[in-house]
Amino acid sequence: GIIRLNTAQFLNNRRDIQLLRYNYANDNKLHYDAKIYHCQFIKDDNFSIETMLPAISMWDVHGVIVKGSTFSNQNTGVFAHDGGGIYAINALFKVDEDLQGGCSFDGFAEAVRSENYALPLLGNGEIEVRNSTFTNNIHSIYIGGANMSSVIDNQIQVPNTAVPALPSHILQTARYGIYMDMCPTFDVRQNSLKTDGINGSITSVGIVVNSAGGNNNNLYKNEVDGFTIGLESIGDNRSSSA
Repeated sequence: GIIRLNTAQFLNNRRDIQLLRYNYANDNKLHYDAKIYHCQFIKDDNFSIETMLPAISMWDVHGVIVKGSTFSNQNTGVFAHDGGGIYAINALFKVDEDLQGGCSFDGFAEAVRSENYALPLLGNGEIEVRNSTFTNNIHSIYIGGANMSSVIDNQIQVPNTAVPALPSHILQTARYGIYMDMCPTFDVRQNSLKTDGINGSITSVGIVVNSAGGNNNNLYKNEVDGFTIGLESIGDNRSSSA
């Protein structure tokens, strides 16, 4: 499972990269060694396929690193905000910068979405989103059911203007920057989250934490400005002894 991509451009594909479970001989569960650097994943008005899927999708894989890459949906027609940047199920991956800069995500309903139902408690296995820029995404970062997740030093701008129509699979119409959903341990710090100000017809939330449980988590030094709700806590987010 060795993959090296550098300065590649993917334009108007239904899905650009699909990474599926990789088990070498005898089911020994070796990790991927996948590095995706300085690539462009673009959808524009020339997209002509019947459905638009996320640029990178992962299922039950570990060891994927994305650095300095651009994810952009520039479509102004029926596929506006469709597709997505990164969509992962039971996968460990890192999004980060290198010496040339960080990743950028623009124009999606779901920019980075990670859903996890069977992730192991790995001491060196994390989901990380760092040093990246999110612009004009309805939902910038969603991480569900993961241990030891890190969301650090990101610049997030959430739109508060109406769009003609959201993709049909988007059930949560409220806009948000970061959503930590049933994540027992996480580190969310030093992120800048902003909107253009409150719009009475649109609900926007900077950071959502849902049912994290009683562990000591790090939610620290984030700048949250202009949202309907800056920080929303849902469900059980405290120790029974607190």
